Amino acid sequence: MYSFLYDTKRFILQNREMVNTAPLQLYSSALIFAPQASIIRKIFKDQTPKWIYRWPKVSAAWNSELQTLEGHGDWVSAVAFSPDGKLLASASGDGTVRLWDPATGEPQQTLEGHGRGVWAVAFSPDGKLLASASGDRTVRLWDPATGEPQQTLKGHGGGVAAVAFSPDSKLLATASDDRTVRLWDPATRELKHIFNVNSIVHDLSFSDDSQCLETNRGHLPLPSSLCFRPSSVPATKSIFVDGHWITRNGENILWLPYDYRGCSAISGNLLAIGQYSGQINFIGFTV
Repeated sequence: MYSFLYDTKRFILQNREMVNTAPLQLYSSALIFAPQASIIRKIFKDQTPKWIYRWPKVSAAWNSELQTLEGHGDWVSAVAFSPDGKLLASASGDGTVRLWDPATGEPQQTLEGHGRGVWAVAFSPDGKLLASASGDRTVRLWDPATGEPQQTLKGHGGGVAAVAFSPDSKLLATASDDRTVRLWDPATRELKHIFNVNSIVHDLSFSDDSQCLETNRGHLPLPSSLCFRPSSVPATKSIFVDGHWITRNGENILWLPYDYRGCSAISGNLLAIGQYSGQINFIGFTV
């Protein structure tokens, strides 16, 4: 019974989009593309149309990929989990941000308003704000619970490529093609500081001790007036994506094919990968 329920869950997750758009395809496409060892495939094999006389070659069993989310009209440029892991935000070249339930794959909200592709997304650590950065030179703040826009930050002279909230949610860092990194108060939209970095920053985060910004171009010490001491050090994640590899505790454990080397986000032992095709794939790991 356990094996049957597990197989049913995997079958449903893999075909969620199909169920929503063409449910009768469960008796053809879903069955013929299920793994050879799928219990559902074996039970309902006789229900497939007789005009399919040769089935495609498929994997022997379910692999670690849990499900694929579809809906974006262009490549997925960034993904981020909410702090509680109950939402996944995906940013796309189609100019939208989509919010998903990572447990079921169901779409929750589509956030529209940017004039160009969205390049980065980040949740506030308290879970009350979502920031999106766009090629339209703006950063928008949203309420992830309702999808309502809250603020629009303007001032960069180029597309905004990266965003990051401070651990106390009181600062938002943004990096742009205009070769600056800016610090904002997300509550008031006030610009607090500008770093002239003379290079393009596309990777941005606050350090664990909240004394500097860590970027792909080095560290940027925060002004003393904006520094603070966090009450606790964030928990260290054991799973990372490092180039072509997924690593766990510093050890390479899974090679990523080219199609899976997009943006990524991690919540616990669940990895989400945004792809150039516009899809989002999940891979789950045991501890």
